[in-house]
Amino acid sequence: MASKYFTRHDLLRPKYLRKLNWRVLTRVIPDKDVCKFIQSRLGELKVSEARYGDLLREADGPYPTALEALKRGLEDSA
Repeated sequence: MASKYFTRHDLLRPKYLRKLNWRVLTRVIPDKDVCKFIQSRLGELKVSEARYGDLLREADGPYPTALEALKRGLEDSA
């Protein structure tokens, strides 16, 4: 139902935004586990509570840089 809405209104579908986000994250953040954590792919990680805290700390640093890169990419394509 949501995909019909996006198509009908000529909007970027969420799956493509997630793919774009993944590409930007993997270019800015070298650790794929941190990228998966940021995208909430926790099922793929099978993280313990201690590892969750580590990933949270590791993601805090590069996340603003990744957001800025994503923002620049979206502005350049508009």
